[in-house]
Amino acid sequence: MAIAGVSKSDTTLILKIVEKYRKRMEEIAETIDDSEQKEEFEKNYKAYSKNSGINLLICHSKYYPLRLKEMFENKDLSHLIHDIVGINIALDKDKIDWSGDKLFVPRYTDTKRKGAWL
Repeated sequence: MAIAGVSKSDTTLILKIVEKYRKRMEEIAETIDDSEQKEEFEKNYKAYSKNSGINLLICHSKYYPLRLKEMFENKDLSHLIHDIVGINIALDKDKIDWSGDKLFVPRYTDTKRKGAWL
């Protein structure tokens, strides 16, 4: 997985971030007792996981440079989950563009950008 303008170290860190997300979502799934709810939860997080690596690369290189090291090292995984899910939803898969009706600003983006939260 490579995108022009993204360093090998950033790409490696993005892959580690996605793996951390997957592990956390699997842990959450294990806490769900209701089989139908668990199945629905697993279906959704696996769908988001499928393209998370490339979508983080696209977001980081073309739209919102991400604070990748902080994203990976932060112990509060709710922010990580928020950004991965939001980025996956915001990217239009047909055009690979940040569509206006799905505007999303990741929490781990450069804080100088409008809408950055952390």
